[in-house]
This record gives sequence, C-alpha cells and structure tokens, in this order.
Amino acid sequence: MPQNIFAINAPTPPLWSQAPAEYWFINVGAFFDRFGAKALAITSSTDPQVMGAITLILPRMFVDLRRPDLSAILDMLVSKGLITAEEKTAIISPPTTDYERHIKGLPQPIEG
Repeated sequence: MPQNIFAINAPTPPLWSQAPAEYWFINVGAFFDRFGAKALAITSSTDPQVMGAITLILPRMFVDLRRPDLSAILDMLVSKGLITAEEKTAIISPPTTDYERHIKGLPQPIEG
C-alpha cells in the first residue's frame, strides 16, 4: 500500500496555549484591521498619547501581541474611550491567522 509522503512530513499543529512566540507576531496592517471601523478614529486622533503610540507602531515590521507595553498602549486607548476593554481582549487574543502573521506557513494551532 503506498504511503502518503505529505502526511508523514506534515508538522503537528501546536496548541494555542503552547504556541511559540512567532504565532503572536502579526503584520502592522493586520494589527490595525483588528480594530475594525475604530482604526480610523485611532489613527487620526490628535491626542498626544495616541499619536505617540501610533508613531511607535507604524514603522515596525510586525506587532508582538504578547508584549506587555502593547497591553499598556491598549489600556490607554480604553481609558480614552477609543476602544472597550472587551475589544482590547479580542485584539490581543488568539487566533492569529496565516494572513495576519508576519511569519507565513506556520501550521494553524488548535484549541486544547
């Protein structure tokens, strides 16, 4: 019986709880996509703190959703009423997709 060589070489997808750091690196555009329609209000804000945060994020190649300072930036957006606490949680929570991730071709993690 012939073996399926593709199945033999297919990597086992990790669990989200054990996914390596690169699963949390998403492209900047994909990061702002997570804000939905609120992205425009955030990126066009004239508030100095919001402008500073945008200035820090935009030139990067990717955003690490697990960085503690990112959580602080999102908390600042919550305090200014630009996003809700629930939206903050959704923005930094899995799943990330191959489309979003900076490193392409990683097997999609599974729940567990």
